[in-house]
Amino acid sequence: MSYTAERKLPSELIIDDALFQELRKRNYFKIVFHSLLNIIIFLLLGILSIQVYIRHLWWIFPILWLSQGFMISTFFDIAHDCIHNNFGNSSRINRLAGIFWLLPVLVNFSCYKNYHLEHHKHTRVDNDPEPSGDFSSFWEYLSGYILIFFNSPTITMTVKAVFGKMPPFIRSEKIRHDIQIDSIALVLWLVGMITLTLFFWQYAVLMYWIPLLFVYPIAYLTVTLEHYGCDMGSCLLSNTRTISSNFLFRCLVWNGNYHAEHHVYPSIPAHSLPQLHSVIGSHFKYQEKSYLLFHWQLIRSLLKRQESPLDPSSTT
Repeated sequence: MSYTAERKLPSELIIDDALFQELRKRNYFKIVFHSLLNIIIFLLLGILSIQVYIRHLWWIFPILWLSQGFMISTFFDIAHDCIHNNFGNSSRINRLAGIFWLLPVLVNFSCYKNYHLEHHKHTRVDNDPEPSGDFSSFWEYLSGYILIFFNSPTITMTVKAVFGKMPPFIRSEKIRHDIQIDSIALVLWLVGMITLTLFFWQYAVLMYWIPLLFVYPIAYLTVTLEHYGCDMGSCLLSNTRTISSNFLFRCLVWNGNYHAEHHVYPSIPAHSLPQLHSVIGSHFKYQEKSYLLFHWQLIRSLLKRQESPLDPSSTT
């Protein structure tokens, strides 16, 4: 029996095993190129922010900080490939790379990895660790951006792990040990960044600390779309959304927009998801052309519901 048949996928999503094996191959040139691209763009934006500071062009800073925050948020997308062992050819390489990519966003890799794998195992069903509720009002939606630092599972898990409190889905002593090691790495990272800030505070604040404040609201903007309003239940055709987006965005987020395709075949590296999308993408129930359009429509529907709370036609 083929691999795809063994997974009991809907018939529309089953692909030829030869194609599956081809898509699973890692293209190390693409992996290295895109990794360097994300890092270089972030560093160039940081250097630009220093020049803007020197020239006192204060009005440019909000645009720069948003851009820098976005680039740091893409480290989540790269670490995501590490979680599924798609970044390197061994578990050790993927773990080390994942730790490296998530240190700047102050997230414990091993904790986040098992949280994410648990989400894959229970997507839109009981025991799914990701929040699955819909927004009841525009203000609830808006408060999500404001309170994200207090409500984000990744942040709360990471903080609790530092003090030895593990999430309920951590059942292995080895994983507990890995989480403890990652917590030590995070503490050392923080000590290093604080030390650099004491000596080079302008550079550290402009290139790291302020952009870091934008990372989680930006990530909230993209993550919200992945399952919001999709059908509850385990059906891969309808419990996850895929987004077309534009070429530049797809490139920088490592094709994270093809989220439904990823949930069907999580062992396929990010660089092969566009090809997978061309084969099975048309079968998904929930599809969007862009992130911003989705949020614009969501905001409009929430405001309409708020204005007419008794109108049964006001839906999300």
